[in-house]
Amino acid sequence: MNTNLTAEIKRRGVPALYTQENNPDPTVYMEIKLLGFPWRWFVTECNIQAGGLDVLFFGYVCGFENEWGYFNLAELERTRCPLLVDDKFKPMPFSEVKKEYQL
Repeated sequence: MNTNLTAEIKRRGVPALYTQENNPDPTVYMEIKLLGFPWRWFVTECNIQAGGLDVLFFGYVCGFENEWGYFNLAELERTRCPLLVDDKFKPMPFSEVKKEYQL
């Protein structure tokens, strides 16, 4: 598993799963991309599994469809594409992400 990404999750203070489920405009804490892959994952929550073996995320996925959903780090790593986390991304409400990224 990507330990740098795990450290970045902790540094950014990404909250645990379900903590924002009743928030109509949840905060997005990070954007993940894969080098050479057109999809984007905007993370609102996550749980790092015991022993740090995997991370289960929840967020907005821009791919074949743009939709809310769960995804895990192991899935992303299986692509064998380098993971990119936007260092300049600042936490913001999803409504602002929609405007800024024209979603």
